[in-house]
Order: sequence, then C-alpha cells, then structure tokens
Amino acid sequence: MIIDIPGTRIDWATIGEWCSRVMDEGGKLRASSEHYSRLRDLYRSLTIGRVRQSFDRPGIARAIRMFDLGRHNPVPAYHGLASELSRSEMGTLLVELRNRQRSLASGRAFMPRPKGPRFDPAMLTDEALERLIQTHPDLTVVDHLRRERELRAAWPAT
Repeated sequence: MIIDIPGTRIDWATIGEWCSRVMDEGGKLRASSEHYSRLRDLYRSLTIGRVRQSFDRPGIARAIRMFDLGRHNPVPAYHGLASELSRSEMGTLLVELRNRQRSLASGRAFMPRPKGPRFDPAMLTDEALERLIQTHPDLTVVDHLRRERELRAAWPAT
C-alpha cells in the first residue's frame, strides 16, 4: 500500500521508505511555511496502524533509531521530528515500533493469537465441562475436555 502525502510528490510504501523521505525532506533547511507543512504531513503519516501492518524489519529498526535520536539530537531531520511530534506521540510510536520489532523477530506477527479469552479446560466447573463434552462441535476440543475429566477423576476428592 502506497501512502501519498497530499499536495506533494512525496509517497512511501514501507517504514524504511518513510525514514528515507524524512531524512531527504527534513534535511533541507528552508524558511517556508509550505515546506514545514509538507514535513508535518510527512512526519504524521506514520501511524500506529501502519506500524502494526508493517513487515519491514530493517525499516522498523531504522525508525527506532530515528525516534531515539530525534529526542536528543540537533540534526535538522531528527530535530524536525521532535519539533512536530510531542514527546508522548514520539514515545507511543517508539513503543509500537519496538513491539512490532519483537513480534516480527519472535514470529508472533505471522501467527496472531485468536480473539477472545484463552480456553482453559482446567478453569471450567464440572457441570460446564460435562456440558461442553456433550455439545461442542469440534472433536479435538472434546478430546481435550475428556482428558481434563479423566485427570479430575484421577485426583482424590477433597
């Protein structure tokens, strides 16, 4: 998916390309409100949703370095991030970038967790366990439930 910055010829598809555009455009010093408006739109085009959809590992690592440097470095491209984005906005993006980096490294990003609470047969009451054994449509789940019932029967009653 290509992200176009409205009113400019700037576009990017990956976080690495976003970093390149930030360095290219942010490194230019111009006393122009149009230039600063373009930069603002460019800096704000990286959103949490776009970070969560990214699979660009090198680009994510580069963006993390840019945001770390942007908080402390007077280089114009990095300083521009700090002048446009608040400290909390930069921190939120930095946390999201690091989370995405970890999920890509661990493989979680490729096998997302199913929605809803974790299904743990050990937490079910005996009545609920029996009801699910009788009514659940998935036979593999029923087999897990039966094993749980057998485990409970093996333990002495207290």
